[in-house]
Amino acid sequence: MNKFKKYIYPLVFCIGFIVFWATTVTIINAIPSEDGYGGLGLGILILLAWICVFIPIYCIRYSKIIINEKLKFIFPFYNAFVLSFLYLLPFSLEDETYIYASILFVWVLFWTFVPLCIKLDSIKKQEENNLDDAQ
Repeated sequence: MNKFKKYIYPLVFCIGFIVFWATTVTIINAIPSEDGYGGLGLGILILLAWICVFIPIYCIRYSKIIINEKLKFIFPFYNAFVLSFLYLLPFSLEDETYIYASILFVWVLFWTFVPLCIKLDSIKKQEENNLDDAQ
């Protein structure tokens, strides 16, 4: 199972988002509002929280999974592609969707690639310190 985590995690995260969004929309539609826009603000806040909090946390955790992989610098692209592509599937009817998917791709790539590089740099410095201590 550990061997397939790097492939399965992006899919599970996307499925989690779809379930989360469907639940959110169902709850928002159940809330009565007089002007028809009652749930829009709540929906936007939840979507912003998902993009600004949950995606970065997920990407940092995903970078921990791929740190010991042989092709560790390809998996951030895989992660970003899967998340962006699964965003495009239900929303591909509108022209600006491709722009949003591109922004999502860059956002996910940034949050996966930067923690990976920081961790690799930390490991390298730790190994150098261990070599210096051994001498």
